[in-house]
Amino acid sequence: MIRQIAEYGKGKCEYVIVEGILTKERYGHMLEHLIHFYNGNVYAFYFDLSFEETLRRHNASDKRNNFGVDSLRSWWNPRDYLGIENETLLTDDMSKDEVLQIILDKVLEQTRSLNSAICDKYVFVFPTYSNVGNQVYNNI
Repeated sequence: MIRQIAEYGKGKCEYVIVEGILTKERYGHMLEHLIHFYNGNVYAFYFDLSFEETLRRHNASDKRNNFGVDSLRSWWNPRDYLGIENETLLTDDMSKDEVLQIILDKVLEQTRSLNSAICDKYVFVFPTYSNVGNQVYNNI
């Protein structure tokens, strides 16, 4: 369903954002398909966080009571990179504002180089539990 929704946006939306905890093992082939579908015009952003930082962020979130540290540890999959061109690693030491600025800078850089915001040029992949996708969409 994720793939179909992302494909549907091509030619209909200025930006297509795919966001979630998208493990390479489970979603890698789908993401590779989308990268090809969008002719490689993709930016991927991966939250390369330590377990300690992931736990800290989880404990600060509204979902902290939905599951505990044992569940989080069982899902933990560090360094699950796609290994594609334009994959940007977002790390523990970056604030939300810095992450947002990095993403916006990449989007705007590409848009400026095309001299316009061409409709079906981007798929953004945010493999994270955060709300960065909405923040990016609201700022572009």
